[in-house]
Amino acid sequence: MLLVLAGVVFSLSNRGIVLIKFSPLPFTIEAPIYLVLMSILFIGVLLGGVGMWLSGLGKRHVVRSQNRRLRLLEAKLAEERRRYPGPLEEGGRVQVSAMGGIAGSSDTSPNFGEPT
Repeated sequence: MLLVLAGVVFSLSNRGIVLIKFSPLPFTIEAPIYLVLMSILFIGVLLGGVGMWLSGLGKRHVVRSQNRRLRLLEAKLAEERRRYPGPLEEGGRVQVSAMGGIAGSSDTSPNFGEPT
């Protein structure tokens, strides 16, 4: 709202007419100075936005490919969890008893994970 008010005040105080010549071309335009300056500001903001968008193209491509890879790996992990249900909890950790066996299994010998 404050920017609109500033634009209105600027427009009312700069109503003088200027002549714009496009040097090699035979075109001339007469326009109020506020219209010329606001048009230049608008074009600058527009070009800056386009430049920012173009500079982020590479980063957005990398993020999209990483998201695709993440979804693929999550699907593979879910498939492995379905194929090999094991002692893994939801947090992805194995509960090990104090004797070295896996908690909840019948093997509580102190072999510390070595094959028997």
